[in-house]
Amino acid sequence: MKNEYDPQPKNRPFILDAVACIWFCTQMIRKLYRNRSKPHWKHMSNLYLLRRIDDEYVELAQAMTAKDGEIFECCDIALFAMMIADNVNRKRGSREAI
Repeated sequence: MKNEYDPQPKNRPFILDAVACIWFCTQMIRKLYRNRSKPHWKHMSNLYLLRRIDDEYVELAQAMTAKDGEIFECCDIALFAMMIADNVNRKRGSREAI
């Protein structure tokens, strides 16, 4: 499947993707640290977390229109998705690899 933004995705150096992932992960960790006083997500249902992703999607769309806060909102969406994945793995009793 061709990526419309990169006509030759197989030729793109993997390290560029890895660097972007590490940078974004760092942003997520900073956000988690700032919110460490909030209740842990293991006490939240996955349905609740999914609804929070919907809320954050709307906030991301607004941030993109305003051209302010997009990265912050992207982190929110990614963190709620990570929380769901963590809850699923905890229930299974394992840390599955993709």
